[in-house]
Amino acid sequence: MKHQKITILLGLFLCIVLSMVFFQGSVTAQSELFPKLLITSGESVGQTLTSIHRGLNKIGITLSSENTSHGILRLNLYQNNSKTFLLSKEYSVTVNTPKYVVLDFYTQTDSYLNDYYLELIWNGTGPIFFETNLPESYGQGSLYVNSSPVMGQLSYNLIYDRLQLLLGLVSIALTWFWQLFLTVLMLVIPGWMIMTYCWSRWKSYDFFLKLALAFGFSYALYPLLFLLTDLINVHPGEVFFVWIIVGVSLFLLLVYHWSDLKQNRFSLKKLISDFRIASQNWQNVSFFMVLCIIFFVKFWAIRTLETPMWGDSYQHTMITQLMLNNKGLFDSWQPYVPYESLTVHFGFHAVSAVFAWISNLSASQSILWIGQISNALAALSLYPISYKVSGNKKWAGMIAVIVAGIILKYPNYYVNWGRYAQLSGQVLLPLVGFLLIEVLFSNKGNLKNLAVVSAFLSGMALCYYRMPFFLIIWIPLLIGEMLVRLINKQGKLLPLLIRAAAIFLGMLVFLVPLFFRISGGTLAESVSYIKSPALENAFTIFVQNLKSTGYYYSQPLLILAVISIAIGLLLKQWRVLSIAVGMILLFAFSLGTVINLPFSNFIDNFSIQIMAYIGLSIIIAYLFALLFESIELIHPGIPALLLFSICLIFAFSAKNVTDKKHEMVTRADLRAFQWITDNTNQNDLFLVNGSTIYNNTSAVGSDGGWWISLFTDRENTMPPQYAVLNEKPEFPNYTDWTVEVINLFETHSPNSEEGRDAMCSWGIDYIYIGQKQGLVNDPTPLLKWQEWAGSPYFSLAYAEDHVRIFRFDSSHCVGTR
Repeated sequence: MKHQKITILLGLFLCIVLSMVFFQGSVTAQSELFPKLLITSGESVGQTLTSIHRGLNKIGITLSSENTSHGILRLNLYQNNSKTFLLSKEYSVTVNTPKYVVLDFYTQTDSYLNDYYLELIWNGTGPIFFETNLPESYGQGSLYVNSSPVMGQLSYNLIYDRLQLLLGLVSIALTWFWQLFLTVLMLVIPGWMIMTYCWSRWKSYDFFLKLALAFGFSYALYPLLFLLTDLINVHPGEVFFVWIIVGVSLFLLLVYHWSDLKQNRFSLKKLISDFRIASQNWQNVSFFMVLCIIFFVKFWAIRTLETPMWGDSYQHTMITQLMLNNKGLFDSWQPYVPYESLTVHFGFHAVSAVFAWISNLSASQSILWIGQISNALAALSLYPISYKVSGNKKWAGMIAVIVAGIILKYPNYYVNWGRYAQLSGQVLLPLVGFLLIEVLFSNKGNLKNLAVVSAFLSGMALCYYRMPFFLIIWIPLLIGEMLVRLINKQGKLLPLLIRAAAIFLGMLVFLVPLFFRISGGTLAESVSYIKSPALENAFTIFVQNLKSTGYYYSQPLLILAVISIAIGLLLKQWRVLSIAVGMILLFAFSLGTVINLPFSNFIDNFSIQIMAYIGLSIIIAYLFALLFESIELIHPGIPALLLFSICLIFAFSAKNVTDKKHEMVTRADLRAFQWITDNTNQNDLFLVNGSTIYNNTSAVGSDGGWWISLFTDRENTMPPQYAVLNEKPEFPNYTDWTVEVINLFETHSPNSEEGRDAMCSWGIDYIYIGQKQGLVNDPTPLLKWQEWAGSPYFSLAYAEDHVRIFRFDSSHCVGTR
């Protein structure tokens, strides 16, 4: 008992220390210095900014002067969204050497994610300097000089009242709890009900294993329902996909447990007793807290985002919005872009659409939430397979979840790319591996079990088309299980093959409607053939791909994985080695191009590397499970506290995974989109920044202008990538035209005669320059608007922060338009 109290006290102390480090009251907006800005008496400096906490009450700036200057610095604060005046205050300032000045004002209790315009007017005996930063040092605002935006940022710190900051965090946490409750309704209850009725070994599993499987089946269920309802041309929308599914699931669970309820097996006294017993299990308590931290870290990363980041997020958001518009699957991409087919995977989008319905969030906010839920589930889904591979060691399952959920860069970093389709498939891949072992090597067959695995496989394929090929990772494990059972005479080969065939056949039945959608499409054509390389070249690429793992994952972790495999062999735990062999086989699949193996060109090295965390987490978890089991002999609380402490330490860095350089749509862009909606015609066409990719066969956007179609219902020159690569355009040459636009303006400025003629010919009405200036993933912007000064072709219609919208004068198109 004494040791237990000491352990608890140590744990509480660690939590307090890390919490003090985690919640800091001052936030620095920029760090990189830029030439100082000289302001004379009577002039003003301004800055648009976004407060990321509640309780803003101070702003720190740095001033200097060549000679000693005395004067009054007047602060005016406006709410930037509506330009509403909030407050004004004057400060007596004496400046000579660089001086950090804190400007305090009454606390803004509603400042969380509020936009402000800060204006500083100097009246003094001489000029003073303000420290400024590079334009890209802060993504959400801009420096202003005498009320005009310039390409730069003021150097400043936002400082918050600590009590209000804490109240704001509590408010955010309550919002997360509510949204998590809604997530449980739609992503746990249906799966839990199906597994309760259909999975024969369900009652033998612990709570966390059940939770992972319930999440997984629900995740696979929604895309299947979208596909099957579309097959019969029924698009029922929210009523069916949310309330009927959740309502029926709750009712059937109630029916299943009715006898227990009648016999008072779920009485309050029993629940309290069960909770007391569970709370004495150090493993369960620590793992529950670990899961809370992992989910918290995922939510924290998107706390200040309005839209998901980078290029893939645009197509994910548009597809989700179209599902909401059409109450199910769709063919036409109108009113956003002129395409008339949907052949790409849509599992993640179906889940996001359902959450948008149940939560009343926008498509973009639902993408962010389900993206991070998927990020957490991609880690949780490792629990069952790690438990199985380690020889039923529960610590292995828990540690694998921590390694993938917080310690490794991937999949946590996916939020920066919006690579949610692959992530959604990776939620299901480890669960499928576990279920295949459970059902193929059980003592007796069960049709319900086989159907469940078929549904998992089908949902996984609908989430990401490459995912069935990633099943290669489990082949050595399955072969090993089969050989062990045959050698020990624990089963026969024929029943195993029959079950495998039945599962595969069931998957084909589920996916029959999908075959009609993708047959003859661009996607099917793109993976059908590749020119055969020489064996030597293919093998060289294979070796290089294996070596590149060191770029994606740190060397110490790779060394730990090797040690874990070696110890597994010494202890005759061959399953650990089988995971490593499965990863190598996955890399080797590309060697099939030498013999024109179907789909061997369908998996690229990058896709494999960023999902290699699955194998690494499982392998490393085995090593630490052995260590934790040894420590557990001293006291069961020590490994539990160690697990929780490791999670907390790595959570501190993992929470800051969001890299704003990948952010395309800023709040400045959103304000500009509103201006477009209010001030332009619906048939106006916008030229936007972008670049070509894939050997000049496709094009992508490079700032917020890419999103104009979705947010304003105006057409731009850049459709989403999924549509360009895979879908059928309404006009035969439309996709080629989107590439042609980029090619032309890469060589000819819109201000040139060639550029003018092209704009006239294509009917372009406006040019949009986003807050990120066309520099997202593109070192040289396509549209260099600074060179257009004095152009007779353009007039500046909008200029706020770094966003510029130019109106093209069509009177120069006489005879060409």
